[in-house]
Amino acid sequence: MVHNDINTELFMFSVFDKKQVKWIRKPYCSITELKSWLIEIALRSDDYENLQITPEELLDVKIKLSNQSNEDNEIFTIRQVYYGDMYESHANFLKDPENLKSYKDSLVSY
Repeated sequence: MVHNDINTELFMFSVFDKKQVKWIRKPYCSITELKSWLIEIALRSDDYENLQITPEELLDVKIKLSNQSNEDNEIFTIRQVYYGDMYESHANFLKDPENLKSYKDSLVSY
């Protein structure tokens, strides 16, 4: 997804923090934000595993998955398959430029 105000490609960043035993997932990251995370991971590489960086545009792609218990095919985004419905709801909210701006502004203090 390319955000019109920033005019930059955005990515989903996901990595497992072995020390805190939890996933860190940051949707809608710019290249600049990714670089900051990658520097952090490089400095403490023993603390992290399973790094994934996926373009948001790819995560929006819809696919059909067949359900073995019935003949109906269900349509999901790749985001739902990789990360679940919670991240799909979050992405739908952030597709509004004002919501994305508010979200980004809230991360500045992090």
